Amino acid sequence: ICIPTTAGTGSEVNRYSVLSNPIRKEKMVISHSLNYPRVAIIDPSLTVSMDRRLTALTGIDALMHALESLTNRLSNFFAEDLAIRAIQIIRRWLPVAIEEPENLQARSYMSYAAMLAGIAIDRKRVALIHGMEHPVSAHYPHIAHAEGLSALGVAITDFNYKGNPEKYALFAELMGYKPEPHMAVKALEDFLEKVGLRLSLKELGVEREKIERLTEDTYMLSRGLFPINPVEPTTEDIYKLYERAYEGY
Repeated sequence: ICIPTTAGTGSEVNRYSVLSNPIRKEKMVISHSLNYPRVAIIDPSLTVSMDRRLTALTGIDALMHALESLTNRLSNFFAEDLAIRAIQIIRRWLPVAIEEPENLQARSYMSYAAMLAGIAIDRKRVALIHGMEHPVSAHYPHIAHAEGLSALGVAITDFNYKGNPEKYALFAELMGYKPEPHMAVKALEDFLEKVGLRLSLKELGVEREKIERLTEDTYMLSRGLFPINPVEPTTEDIYKLYERAYEGY
């Protein structure tokens, strides 16, 4: 039985779990049908006690799930429809949940969006933003998963959008911008700013000299995501993206 007390991971409806190894400084994704709960109970009132920061972080995790599920190279109309609805809800209701933590309507919508995005990644997976984040929070456990996603997301979206212009134009439109692929970058950047998560790896405490190791770990542990990313990256691309995220894009 799974009863989530946050609104972000969608763990109650998907096959994924993440195992952290603090000795090896690695995060490994476990994907198996045994991770599905027999019963999932989603009670939005249990999320009311989250503070503003945690509300923002979990909401951005859900947004990144939806964004990557919508735009990666796999094809699944059902998952994409769920991702679209999740993006619409998060854009509308995450700022409200942050500003009004006891607003049960906002909390309910965010719990729903996290669930939708969780199903979307179960059907259609994530992509490079998640693949590059896991080494960051593995080496720096004080960095929350969604902090790393936020620091990496803008640079990677700028790298990705030409690989799937139709879906990135749709994302921009869903976020209230002109339906043009490059506007997805601006849309994500502005929304992160709005919820207080426009971050750089530098300000999160990542050391520049660690970028080479992060690049190696991304290749070793996440290269299975490379072929489904909108643009398949090289190790040189990964290194440059970490550099951009280090400086804040």
